Amino acid sequence: MNQESQKRTIAPWLLVVFIVVILAGGAYLVWYYFDSKSEIIVPILTPTASTESANGWKIYKNKSFKYSISIPKDWTASPIALLDDPNKAFNEGTVNLIDGQKQNQLRIIVCETCKKGNQYGSLKNYASDIGPVGRESVITNQEQFKIGQLDGYKQNDKSSFYTPSDTTQYFAESKDFYITFISLNQDSLNQVEEILATFKLDI
Repeated sequence: MNQESQKRTIAPWLLVVFIVVILAGGAYLVWYYFDSKSEIIVPILTPTASTESANGWKIYKNKSFKYSISIPKDWTASPIALLDDPNKAFNEGTVNLIDGQKQNQLRIIVCETCKKGNQYGSLKNYASDIGPVGRESVITNQEQFKIGQLDGYKQNDKSSFYTPSDTTQYFAESKDFYITFISLNQDSLNQVEEILATFKLDI
């Protein structure tokens, strides 16, 4: 076989190899282009710490009763003992929320379906008796009631709340959460409303 015929035999093979290399290179470039586009880094927001809310407030978590509420950094959450006479009050403890000036602003009371055998018969009667009317009130599991000028309403949803003027009710399952104002200081009213809005049931 002479050199001329060898060149003619090799030439088609070289052409085939060249085309395969071009196709493989093109396929790689297309794959690389789309693969690099799919790797665009999207920034992820850093989650807030569990002990601090988005606005920098502290988060008070009550693990026993499975709820949390945010309070300003200079406030404290102070659990207090059961009231002396269990017949007159609730069968669970309460938590006071105290502001930076050491004034008791809010009280969270957890009541496990109020016992009927006590001398009041219901939280409604207890609330109307403890007074002073208009400064402290308790929303009960009654449909509707009135303490002084304050109206209260029952909500049916297990994790809902209703705020008529200055009283709030939360309840879940068999436990009722009552948040009450202790002192109605007009200066702190807006801040108290912000605090109430952060109440969450951690069920």
